[in-house]
Amino acid sequence: MPFKLPNYPSPQATAPELADYAEFVALLKTTCSARDVESYLGRIDDNDFNIGIEDSDAENELLSDEMMLELSRRQEACGGGYPFALSESGTLIERRFDETEAKHWIYVYLLFATRLNMSSERQKAGINGTDLLERVSACALRQHLGGDRARSVVFGTSAGGSFPEKINTLCRDILEGGNFEQKDTGAVHANDDGLDVVGWIPFSDRKPSKLSVFGQCKTGTSWEEVKTELQPKAFITRWMSRSFAIDPLRAFFISESADNSQWFGTAVYTGLLFDRCRIVDFSDKIDSGLTDHIETWTKAAIADLKASSWG
Repeated sequence: MPFKLPNYPSPQATAPELADYAEFVALLKTTCSARDVESYLGRIDDNDFNIGIEDSDAENELLSDEMMLELSRRQEACGGGYPFALSESGTLIERRFDETEAKHWIYVYLLFATRLNMSSERQKAGINGTDLLERVSACALRQHLGGDRARSVVFGTSAGGSFPEKINTLCRDILEGGNFEQKDTGAVHANDDGLDVVGWIPFSDRKPSKLSVFGQCKTGTSWEEVKTELQPKAFITRWMSRSFAIDPLRAFFISESADNSQWFGTAVYTGLLFDRCRIVDFSDKIDSGLTDHIETWTKAAIADLKASSWG
């Protein structure tokens, strides 16, 4: 089972899990080496799991090598927004957290949003951490679609308003879909029906037929079970009076750094996949209010971790 703070990775941890662990260690203690991780793995092997079993040093060394490759991939994938740096030898990760750099705060926020229990720990300093993912995902989507010309909105829980009101507002803004229309006779219990963010590129003629994207957002590590939940065409058919001229693309935004060894297979099911690094890569021009909230929430998360004597 993936580790959650303030716990530690298990002997069965994957390379991406160990990469998160190394980043937390570097965040709190400035550096973390491959040898540090190998020592940790050897310690838990000896203490808890491998009594009387053949030594696993070679296996741990191989896993730490895979971890360092994962950290190197993240450094490249974040497009200059990675708050750590790898040594030239590729055996050590060092904290390079610039507190004036918004992308660094976003990365560390997403790291915590992956490894904290976001059901019980989402609230920090009066700010809802799951809502922050919807907001920063909407910004990243807008930048990916073209920045100033593109548009994006939060549709999920953090948007507020009733479900029919949100549908009508979306239809009015995107100039597609008509209006809210309930096809079933029962009461409407949906709040967002899996739709968290919407992005599109409008034309000046205000006519239908445009590129649009419907996206779902998930913190934590249990997103695999819902990665096919959002189906844009079905959503429109169920809740809107008219179809879109062109079906929206499907996107999935996660706080976790997706396993590179499973990337293609994951993306086949999620659609346009924004993992932690891709969100950071396109987190340009984040408004100052959102940046302030991310910084405040993340500072509280760091303080809580330090107070727990973790590491």
